[in-house]
Amino acid sequence: MKNVDESSVVKTLLRIFLRTGKSRGSGRRTCYYPAFGKRDDLRNHYFRARWYLPRVEGVCESVIFGVPKLENLPNEDERPREIGSSSGDYSHFRGIASSACYAWSLAQAGEILVWDSSCSDSETIAILKRSGKRIWNVDTAEVKGREYAVYCEMLWWMTPEARRKEIVEENRERFNDYALDLKGGGIDRGFVFGNGPSLKKCIEYRYENSVRVMCNSIVSNDEILDVVRPQFIVAGDPMWHFGCSSYSEAYRSDLVRQLKSRDMRLVIPEFQGYILSVNLPEVRDRIFLIPLAEKRPNLDLLSEYRIPLFWSVLNSCMLPIASSFCDKVYLLGCDGKPVDDRKEGFWAHASGVQYTGLEAEGHKCHPTFEQHRMAHPEYQRVMADLSAMIEEGEEGQGKQYRTLTASYMAPLFSRLVNLESSEDNDSNE
Repeated sequence: MKNVDESSVVKTLLRIFLRTGKSRGSGRRTCYYPAFGKRDDLRNHYFRARWYLPRVEGVCESVIFGVPKLENLPNEDERPREIGSSSGDYSHFRGIASSACYAWSLAQAGEILVWDSSCSDSETIAILKRSGKRIWNVDTAEVKGREYAVYCEMLWWMTPEARRKEIVEENRERFNDYALDLKGGGIDRGFVFGNGPSLKKCIEYRYENSVRVMCNSIVSNDEILDVVRPQFIVAGDPMWHFGCSSYSEAYRSDLVRQLKSRDMRLVIPEFQGYILSVNLPEVRDRIFLIPLAEKRPNLDLLSEYRIPLFWSVLNSCMLPIASSFCDKVYLLGCDGKPVDDRKEGFWAHASGVQYTGLEAEGHKCHPTFEQHRMAHPEYQRVMADLSAMIEEGEEGQGKQYRTLTASYMAPLFSRLVNLESSEDNDSNE
């Protein structure tokens, strides 16, 4: 059956609405395109929208779904298993069956979400583009697209530029206040923890007078967090941490619990992490959104509030944070992978730091993610960026970077040291 929005009625009315000038579109209104003909397609995107398109005054005030006649928007019991649950105000979601009303909604919207990319070259899309609408490709099945990233970033870029600058400045001020308080405590060294198998060795050390930075799904492990007591947790993956899957839901449940119960802060890139800040108001004051910009090292976030556009949170977040507080930084659990491992997959993980049973659900929710990751030499890029960070720190700023556990990561080969695991582990190397 032909999609309703491709009918001559919709196109004719759309042209009329746009030609009259009475409807120039608004960034506050978002409309899915084309109209949904199958219930499964509607369910797929409706429940994604519940996470990615919350009501934000002046930014996202109306989300329109074209639906078949006599059908309502889905109920919670229709939510696909791989998509996590979301709670909030969805009164700004509307299902429209009438061709005339749907055409009017397309004309009114400032943001058009194309969920079926086979229609991206349609006459209707051409009309919408000429009228200045912003077009987003959120097709979950198109390999050329990146729905997991587009969906994740969309709310940030929908926000007016002036407001985005205000948000960054608000976060910068809070970060600086927190950082100055930490520095006042006499910090003289930093510890950066990867989630490799050697992370288990973290129990051998003491961490007084230090800044500690951990990452990702470590929030699931109370035992390790009790030992290390990190001041900072970082995350940076649009699929696993900021996405709509049941894996992401489990991660965020633990994240909120840990942020509420411990004196630590979450550091995330602003354009991806903004959706987290909006949807988790109960811990918003413990989240620092930092601009991810420029492919060059930055080792002092207080002087320049920017994390580098590098691969891996190790290079983009963890080393910049630790280096902002001290000149001596120790790495632990950054194992890498054996040089004879021909798989593009990254390193193994320590037990208890992954939601192993939910990984399949994450991939089912975002089916193109793995194909995209396998198509790029990410591991090599991580090594190149790590080398750039260490070179800038040691040769440009007199810092020292050492690893406390053996690593397959080439930039760390010659940096293994053995700190005393006794009562005083701050001895010289």
